[in-house]
Amino acid sequence: MFLKKFYTVPFIWNFLQSVIGSNSFKMFLFPSIFTKSGKILDFACSMGNCTSFFTDFDYWGIDIDERAIVAATKEFKNYSNIHFVCADTLGETFKEVDFDFVLMSCVGHHLNDDQFEQTLVSLMARLKKGGSLHFFDPVARPEKDNFVTRFFINHDQGRFVRTIEENKKIFKSYEISDFQIVECPNRLIKLEDLLYIKILKE
Repeated sequence: MFLKKFYTVPFIWNFLQSVIGSNSFKMFLFPSIFTKSGKILDFACSMGNCTSFFTDFDYWGIDIDERAIVAATKEFKNYSNIHFVCADTLGETFKEVDFDFVLMSCVGHHLNDDQFEQTLVSLMARLKKGGSLHFFDPVARPEKDNFVTRFFINHDQGRFVRTIEENKKIFKSYEISDFQIVECPNRLIKLEDLLYIKILKE
């Protein structure tokens, strides 16, 4: 219990993510995905782990963790185009809509199937026509994951690291325009590979 409270303190969690390379891995992928700026909703943005890539966007980061939002707001206080909100998109507290992009980065495995499906409905409703949702999440690959990778899966804060097929079931009702497995570099610490899914709103 103490250990979990310790590593969920925002600046400690962000530091650990940087040490193991999780943040840099995601940031490496973004330039090939987001080739133009626009209005973006970063769902479950934590303390702005990925915000530095989006400083040319009309950026809205949302998270239910008030400590993380306070830390993120302080970090990016000099950017008038960057906004952080402590709210839940499933409720009525967050009103912003008409986003060009929604980013759902490494949060799916924190949601059970029902929560995941409800969240997708809510986020898709906030996209303008022609907008796109971009989903990144660790994926379990039992046929290839080594001991270290399985350790990270079993001890992740998120209890729902899914296989490729389990993720496909979640997205079965959506028209997927891009579906990729991005393999994590096999370094000293081999993190989970990332699943990337892109959905366009017709």
